[in-house]
Amino acid sequence: MDYLAEGKYKIQSKISEGGMGTIFLGLHAKLDRLVAIKRLHSDLTSNELFRDRFIEEAKILAHLNHPNIISIYDLIEENESYYIVMEYIEGETLEKILDKSSIGLHPDRATAIFKKILSAFDYAHKKGVIHRDIKPSNVIVQNDDNPKILDFGIAKLIQSKSKITKAGTLMGTLYYMSPEQILGLNVDSRSDIYSLGVLFYEMLTNHIPYGNEKNNEYEMMNSIISNEIIDIRNYKQNLNDNIINAINKALSKDIEYRFDTCENFSKALEYGYEPGNTINTNKKTRDFLNYNNVNVHNGKNKTQIKNIQQHNKNKILITLLSTFFIVIIAVLVYILAKSEDIPIVKKVLSEKNFKEDNPVIKDTQNKQTSEIMADEADVKRTVYEIISAWENKNADKFFSYLTNDYTYMSKDGLHRTFSERKNKAYEIFAVNDYINISISNLSVRVNGNDADAEYYQIYHSTKLNENTTKHLYFRKMGNKWKVYKELSGFN
Repeated sequence: MDYLAEGKYKIQSKISEGGMGTIFLGLHAKLDRLVAIKRLHSDLTSNELFRDRFIEEAKILAHLNHPNIISIYDLIEENESYYIVMEYIEGETLEKILDKSSIGLHPDRATAIFKKILSAFDYAHKKGVIHRDIKPSNVIVQNDDNPKILDFGIAKLIQSKSKITKAGTLMGTLYYMSPEQILGLNVDSRSDIYSLGVLFYEMLTNHIPYGNEKNNEYEMMNSIISNEIIDIRNYKQNLNDNIINAINKALSKDIEYRFDTCENFSKALEYGYEPGNTINTNKKTRDFLNYNNVNVHNGKNKTQIKNIQQHNKNKILITLLSTFFIVIIAVLVYILAKSEDIPIVKKVLSEKNFKEDNPVIKDTQNKQTSEIMADEADVKRTVYEIISAWENKNADKFFSYLTNDYTYMSKDGLHRTFSERKNKAYEIFAVNDYINISISNLSVRVNGNDADAEYYQIYHSTKLNENTTKHLYFRKMGNKWKVYKELSGFN
């Protein structure tokens, strides 16, 4: 039995193991209280990125106090190891609960649990925290069906100055990622709302919204970005319109069409949401949606009147500000119109109007932006295809992504050509019963027909376990991106 913090905690047994750490059952020696102790994997403690992320998780949990979010008790650094001491929860993860049912949960039970999950995330979002990795294994359900949100390991504080992740980084679990996460764009709370929509869909049906969970990663990413979700009624017929419409809105590919808050998501499940309308037709529901924390069943009480008065004051202020800006714009337009005969102004206006009005320039700019985004997505998909081929020990597929002049270089001075890499691959595949690779911080840059990808890789196999940084350099050949140089271990 191991002890921590000078005997303050006793580690009793192992509960589970994840990508970043191991969870143990522990005991607070003096209080005789069971706790959960999360230890960062020893092979990650020397990596600044993962160490900082682990500490960031503890800081984020320390800012959150909600009955449906796991509580933190302590952060310990001891003997070059890092530990988070948390509330111990008895229950099962949603993942295990769904494994026992091929048809999902009863709609009433699923909705009751899910609304508490929404309450937790609404609270976290208001505190400026985006989770970014919502999935069934990160929700534990107690015996009384009270859910607790776990694992804020890749959560993000919106106002944080932390540089733990880069622009373009792919964070999260693929099946539950929003389209903007797949594309490596900036995310906000509405990205969590998309993931929650996927989670609720799965709770109700035991299926994800894009069908076969065994699709390869390329097909899954393409589905999330481009394909419509499968109508949930294909899996479960007895769902009311409130549930169907709310899920469809949460899973909108355009972030602007999703619910702006988890609170509104929850209200839509209870009061209804009609596609194309922002509020329901029921008057009491309209009042409820418009005035938060107001008892609409007892007429306009003092709280309502106060809210309405404040609402009217805000309208007056907005009207005054709008009028002020209109006057300013009108004055500027008048001055500009009077200055059109000045040569320099005339030239600037002429060039500006040409660029703005010329459809060729507009189309070219739009096309270039779309092509770059599409190429970045293609390169990311190619990276996942390469990793998948190596994990499956599919040499033919793996080497179809490499050019004939491909070279491999490692930090310790190892160099291999295409043929040398191929011979070594067959040796590796022959002696390993399994190969598992997980990656993080995938970032991609595209410049015409060239691109490069960078990511951090955790490699586990029968014969080798290592963590390293990877740089892949791509060349576009026809419609396919191929790797012509690979660097391993270079920062």
